[in-house]
Amino acid sequence: MSLPEAAVIQQEKIVPQSVLEAIIANTADAVLALAPNGHILVFNKEARNIFGTPQQQAIGRSFAEVCLQEAYLDPINDLIISAIGRPNELLDEDVTIELADGSRRHFNVRTRLLHDIDLQERLGLVVVLSDITHRIEATRERAESGMFLATIIIALLISMSVNGLVLKAFPSIDIYSNTFVWLYTIITCVPVMGYILWMKKPMSEFGVTRHNWKPSLIGGLIVSVVFLLLGAVGLTVVGASEGKSLTDFINAQWLQFETLSYIPHSILQEFVFRGVVLTALVRMFRDSPKWHALILSSLLFAFMHIQFGVGAIFVTFLIGMAFGLMYLRHNNIVVVSLAHIVLGSSAFLFGIL
Repeated sequence: MSLPEAAVIQQEKIVPQSVLEAIIANTADAVLALAPNGHILVFNKEARNIFGTPQQQAIGRSFAEVCLQEAYLDPINDLIISAIGRPNELLDEDVTIELADGSRRHFNVRTRLLHDIDLQERLGLVVVLSDITHRIEATRERAESGMFLATIIIALLISMSVNGLVLKAFPSIDIYSNTFVWLYTIITCVPVMGYILWMKKPMSEFGVTRHNWKPSLIGGLIVSVVFLLLGAVGLTVVGASEGKSLTDFINAQWLQFETLSYIPHSILQEFVFRGVVLTALVRMFRDSPKWHALILSSLLFAFMHIQFGVGAIFVTFLIGMAFGLMYLRHNNIVVVSLAHIVLGSSAFLFGIL
């Protein structure tokens, strides 16, 4: 690969041609240098990856002959052809192409005049193609996550408002009943499920995967045991001050067959608040520390329990932080679901919730 002689002479006053060629060859962008008649002077490996023609076969041939072979590249080619025809009107535009598999790639197309400053001679046109797919997708994900967060907050406000109105109108309703808990959960979770269907993402992105399931299961058991021991010690201390034993705190009414429905309820909550909500928030705040997303998701999870009182909000916030840390460590809902089932059941059984 070589530049026109006039250009080489001027450039070698500053840096050897071999260094310039190495820079062009190793740049992450696709670089094409075109003569005024449209023939290719420079064609690096990234250009080869886009247009599919080896460098040796591209140099010296016309741009049309080398690059107009694939129809899906028409959006890029149209811009370059326009730039060749009007070289003084420099381009800086974004364009999207759709590949055969249905996926999309986004490019920024920039053109600059190739000229010899000392000789005041125009040698052609330089075209630089930058793959901005990752940046575009990241921006899109942020926007989608922002819309999702707004939807969740609105859903929470609506469900809490309905909850407050219902309890005010019917104070005899048992907020601990499985019917009430399930209805309240479903109202809040419908927007989340809609978000998943809209995103068309694989469930593995939300923690529904066998990946890391063994360490996740072990971690869930360890965390559950630790929290149970701490809770038992706390209740024992409180009970001792009130003249009660640990068994006096047991809510026998909760020990019914229908309480088994708490198991799928716990899994659903973890899928929603850790698998979906926390994942979406991490994407939304991808340039910030993950604890920002962790705190926000834990707050949303805590306010889901507002009907149980301020104490429940505080406890569930701390538990949500712990569950979130576990999820971020393993990216699997097994660990948090198991811990939620064990700790939640214990909290209801001993009358903490």
